[in-house]
Amino acid sequence: MTSSFEATFGYPAGENKVRLVDEADLAAVTELATMPVAAADLMAFYGYVGEVVLSDIGNGYFIHPAQLTLGHYREEGTIVLPAAGNPHGLVFASDGGGILFAADSEGAVHRSSAASFSGGFERVTENLTEFLDLIHRSVVRFAATGEPGSI
Repeated sequence: MTSSFEATFGYPAGENKVRLVDEADLAAVTELATMPVAAADLMAFYGYVGEVVLSDIGNGYFIHPAQLTLGHYREEGTIVLPAAGNPHGLVFASDGGGILFAADSEGAVHRSSAASFSGGFERVTENLTEFLDLIHRSVVRFAATGEPGSI
């Protein structure tokens, strides 16, 4: 996608990367994993992937580093979600328009309706794997058509 980006869009590609986990990430994951609201699949993901930056896919998609997820928790607390059981989650991702994504303790991913930590979240996938698949499909669609679709 990035090799033909400038020829297609007329300006150079921004940052698009998947960064592997480092020691600072692992320290944050260790702390996050002690929280009852932390989803097991998100903690497993954070054990390998430090950050995902896809700044050129539509408005952009960003899976935050564990340190930022921990920072959001410290500043904002958990997010209230429309879920059965424990209706709280951790913000772990966003798009370039400020929409937030939060995972509940069972792993379902929810999307905010506004660029706000209190912006009415709704479930978009049943688990992190499905969410990552949606992002993957957006990248593939964008590379083929220049349109990412929406998550």
